[in-house]
Amino acid sequence: MRCLSLADGLKGEGWSSAFAGGPDTGATLKSLGADCYDFVALPGDGGDDVTTLAMTWPQGVDFLVVDNYELDATFESACRPWARNVMAIDDLADRSHDVDLLLDQTVDRSEADYRKVVGPDCRLLLGTRYALLRDQFRNARERSLVRRPNATLDKILVSYGSLDLRNCIPTTLEGITLSGIRAEINIVIGPSAPRLGELEEFIRNKGISAVLHVGVHDMARLIEEADLAIGAAGTTAWEFCCLGLPAFLVTTSPNQITIGKSLEARGAAHLMGHFEELSPERFAEHLEKVVENADLLHEMSIAAAKVCDGLGVSRVVDAMLSCGTNSQGVRSQAGKALA
Repeated sequence: MRCLSLADGLKGEGWSSAFAGGPDTGATLKSLGADCYDFVALPGDGGDDVTTLAMTWPQGVDFLVVDNYELDATFESACRPWARNVMAIDDLADRSHDVDLLLDQTVDRSEADYRKVVGPDCRLLLGTRYALLRDQFRNARERSLVRRPNATLDKILVSYGSLDLRNCIPTTLEGITLSGIRAEINIVIGPSAPRLGELEEFIRNKGISAVLHVGVHDMARLIEEADLAIGAAGTTAWEFCCLGLPAFLVTTSPNQITIGKSLEARGAAHLMGHFEELSPERFAEHLEKVVENADLLHEMSIAAAKVCDGLGVSRVVDAMLSCGTNSQGVRSQAGKALA
């Protein structure tokens, strides 16, 4: 999603972009209606991947954007002969990079976290001011923030990413039921989710009143209309913050721990813990905090809105254009990017 947001932003500057990755990447792009971007399936082996990319784009690209936790400086260096600039998107700071730009949109991230793993000439784009959100969030921000002061807990949005690989949604729904909260529940999930059929059956058999949104294209509207979000402390957390939506977050992977703790420290979210630790009863205990404190939602909303303003894509695009400055100091206005 963050690469797609970036590709859309580059398109506005006249760039053409393409995607390369595993089969799931192609399926996800299709489900999101992003067929306008070329896609190349990679074999999944580092050396073969580099060869495939070089053969597909023999003329080279102006930017290679690497967004993969399993790739590091070895892969990035091997791509240098045909990629004029390289950018990595990371949020772990646990491996070396050979890149011109490095983006980490984690709140409170500092240069000290990366200086030992990047070269001296690498420009670091750190923090939520660079969060890669689609235009729909920036456009809905003001309207969403206006309604927050008077919001009551009428609608809950449940979102654990397009796949919900940890199968958190059923436990979450049972927890909401146990909490006694009476609110409309909207669930967002992708069409490629491995347990989509099981989830539909679970909702039906349990008699839970919830609306399942599969393959959503208007996530901003659902967030704007919601009064509380429950979900993973991943990229979607920045979407919640941009629209001032209070969130109860669960960590489902190591890179989300820092995000969850930082947002809780700022008062923008409540961190419930790791998915393995949570039962329906524990969920209910956490949700009772909302019932018991009528002012909590408003306080969290104010804090969340301060975290992310939705303008990150334009800032990252400006940084990429700056890398395209020629010897006369004139910026390239169009190029080709590969994510």
